[in-house]
Amino acid sequence: MSAIFKFTPKESFNSKEMMEGLSGQKDVQTFLQMNVGEEINVEMKLSSKLSKKAQLFAYFHRVVLSVAIECFENDGWTSMDKVKADYMLKAECGKEIMINESTGEEQVYLLDKSRLNHKELYAYVCRCINFLEMERGYTVPDSSSWLLEKTTGLSGFKKI
Repeated sequence: MSAIFKFTPKESFNSKEMMEGLSGQKDVQTFLQMNVGEEINVEMKLSSKLSKKAQLFAYFHRVVLSVAIECFENDGWTSMDKVKADYMLKAECGKEIMINESTGEEQVYLLDKSRLNHKELYAYVCRCINFLEMERGYTVPDSSSWLLEKTTGLSGFKKI
């Protein structure tokens, strides 16, 4: 079982008060009570200062594109890298049609991810994940289980 707790120490706190502030949180107390007698690993790091859109970009470029590379390489595409996998995902999941009102001609164009707002980018990433999972049969892990596998070598864990 894992749990994530957020805590912001105050400048006026000494070390003891900081620890008391953290251990005084109801969720921390519950977690400790549920795991009496068990060894608990504690990892402390600063919270991400990235915007939600930047976090989504990071997830897409680290996780989704890694799965896409594997997918396309298994299809026989050689020299696959993130740029090529990104282009192929855009061609599959990020194409739209523009229409010339004068002639009625339709032209397909690929979305520019950098111009999408957070909601549009989220929808695009979801389409990519659905394509890889539903149409191609690959599993795209959530960011925490992917990071756990990359840092520890352990796989098969899902976010709890």
